[in-house]
Amino acid sequence: MTAYLHAGDLSGQPLVSLGGDRLAEIKDVVFDRSSGELLGFTLNNPGFFGRTRDDALPIAAVHGIGDAAVVVAGAHVLVPVDEVVNAAERRGNNVLADRVLTEEGADLGEVTDVLLDPSHRPPKVVGYEIKSDDGHTVTVPLDDAVAVSGERLVVPGRGNADH
Repeated sequence: MTAYLHAGDLSGQPLVSLGGDRLAEIKDVVFDRSSGELLGFTLNNPGFFGRTRDDALPIAAVHGIGDAAVVVAGAHVLVPVDEVVNAAERRGNNVLADRVLTEEGADLGEVTDVLLDPSHRPPKVVGYEIKSDDGHTVTVPLDDAVAVSGERLVVPGRGNADH
């Protein structure tokens, strides 16, 4: 059984070069919602008041993703943010806090995280973690998503309860 990474756990992790330099912090994971392909990461400057950066990290430039840092060869691998995610996709395209509805109209709860399978190189988005209004956690596989709009995630069934 594969242990999944939670994309939310990567947010705030340092981006470190192989030379040991702290280059930035991970802000968001960018992925293709239909295929689950991980595209890269948007970045913040390091520190408590770190601001969003104008550059980003394409997934092809990632040397490693661990529990303490994301590692790259050096600052030279960073690209303008629009090469990873365009401005239109950055506005209102965060899946977190989207409501999850079945095709029948039942409200399953809210997306609380995105699950990554680290056994793929690069890691692949495989599903969404949903918290129901009664506090239960439900996992919805990416392949079960019928539609993802930026406000709602529509699925055919009830998901797999993780109680």
